[in-house]
Amino acid sequence: MGVTVIAWCTDDGPDGKKMRRLLQQQYPWIMVFVCWAHQINLVVGNFLNMKSDLLLIIAQCLEVIKWFNNHGTALAVLKNEMKFTYEGKIWSLVLPVITRWTAHYLSSTCLLKVKGAVTSCVHRHEEKLKVAGGKTQEVQKKAEEIIQIVKDSSFWNGLAKIQAILEPLAIAANITQASHTRLDHVLLTLGNLFRIYSSSSTQTLDAEIAYGIQSSLEKRWEKADQDIFILAVFFNPYIRSRIFNPAALTESSLYGIVDKVFKRFYGRVGDLALYKAFTDYVRGEGDFSPEEMNLERIKEMFNAEDKPLDVVFVWKTIDSQPSNAPPEGSNALVKLAMRILTPIANSAGCERTFSLFGSIHTKYRNRLKSEKVHKTGVVKMDIKRSQLAEGHGTNRSKRKFGQMESPSDENSPNTPLDASDFHALADLLINEANDDDIEPNPSQIHVAAQPSNPGSTSSRCGRGKITLGQLFSYDLTEAALNSGTGLDFYWRGGIRNIEEELQQCDEDDEVEELLTNPTPV
Repeated sequence: MGVTVIAWCTDDGPDGKKMRRLLQQQYPWIMVFVCWAHQINLVVGNFLNMKSDLLLIIAQCLEVIKWFNNHGTALAVLKNEMKFTYEGKIWSLVLPVITRWTAHYLSSTCLLKVKGAVTSCVHRHEEKLKVAGGKTQEVQKKAEEIIQIVKDSSFWNGLAKIQAILEPLAIAANITQASHTRLDHVLLTLGNLFRIYSSSSTQTLDAEIAYGIQSSLEKRWEKADQDIFILAVFFNPYIRSRIFNPAALTESSLYGIVDKVFKRFYGRVGDLALYKAFTDYVRGEGDFSPEEMNLERIKEMFNAEDKPLDVVFVWKTIDSQPSNAPPEGSNALVKLAMRILTPIANSAGCERTFSLFGSIHTKYRNRLKSEKVHKTGVVKMDIKRSQLAEGHGTNRSKRKFGQMESPSDENSPNTPLDASDFHALADLLINEANDDDIEPNPSQIHVAAQPSNPGSTSSRCGRGKITLGQLFSYDLTEAALNSGTGLDFYWRGGIRNIEEELQQCDEDDEVEELLTNPTPV
């Protein structure tokens, strides 16, 4: 087909684990990794397994939101209280509509945002709220339960604690589920999570939670093809090698990884030209200086169009060989960088495409052939891209959280879960995290004789594993760590996306309020 396969991303089910082992052994020049959007979910599952008592608080949070939204009188009273408390501003209480833990996180964030108005509403209008849903004993009993939850200070303290714990993971999930997530996104996000949950930087968390989340992150990282991820960060020209811990990763050992991976991909060792290009790149000299690579100008252009920075594009601008030419001379470093930075580190794009095909090939149109379904899907995606580019449409609903582009459902149950049932979702995440600890027995995997190929002589694991705790220099100043040029290089984009989700709901509620109560002319 004229396509060279350089990477393969799979889900993390039992069959996927065996397939990855076989693929790595028979075709070592192919990069093989799991969907990292799902790996972040497994970290959340490990956390929930540690602190199952916090599940009740999230469930109570959803009950409060559900009760106010289901009773028009109570919601009207609350909105009036918001206007009084927040100088005319009204915010929505939004229930999750899909079984994503990030949707539940956003719902709890919304409730915390209006804590003052909710508690004030309950204290000032308690009797009115008790009969807001009706006068039957059962309905009033439910209203009293909601009122008691709101009055309980431990509920709000627990909800604030949960939000503080889950917020970094929600940002990380937003980063790793994007359609442009590369391997450097993943490792920088893992490193920043490790820093955030370290006991020295997170004073609000107890030691058990911090250690548990760090251990879960280390477990995910230990299973990864570390050489490839380390080089992905190294080949980000805005970062290079300066955030690595020199005690764990010297310049010499870093070139050893470059040389080994180059041999793995291209079947030959690097020459002196590759080594000189490496040293120039590390020092930011010659063809690899920030000025020659136009780093600041390219970054400004992407920011001006509000697009995510594409570091592969940066490398393409200095590529001096045709795309299909074998790497030669100093350009060998350029070819290696583009190869490592090209793959997408999740299967979200495939799952979104499958969902689109499912909306086309329905039970009412079940005689459509696969070729026509594919062509129809391509046309629909192209129309959507054109409309978004022209500003004629939105790529998600503003009414409820969770209706966003989402990561893969590779381990979702066949029976749909109730989106507002956090206990069921938590059980699913915990079970997935526990299942991930069960690895297939390597002795039961039979590999055929390796064919002759460019990378068959290259070993994958010549160097020992490096832990996340050892890999980066976490002892830098707080200003350097939060400068947007280190471990948090992509973090601010994740924060902005989360804030946009909240802002979209607020804007939609303002429109609804104007339509309901228009300003007199």
